[in-house]
Amino acid sequence: MATIDGIIQAFYDVISGPAGQPREWARDRTLYIPGVKFVAMSVRNGAPVAQVMSHQRTVRSSAAA
Repeated sequence: MATIDGIIQAFYDVISGPAGQPREWARDRTLYIPGVKFVAMSVRNGAPVAQVMSHQRTVRSSAAA
């Protein structure tokens, strides 16, 4: 990937696809800097809560959903 557009297209290719088709998590991992963190936001007891996750934990969390 040499362009921003190429990276974005690769990202969409990884996260999109037919229902039931496994995502390309190994390819996804190549799109980020080493040590990337993802943040999932939710609300508990009326207050925002951030859950910070590694790429691997994000993948596991996605598979569990």
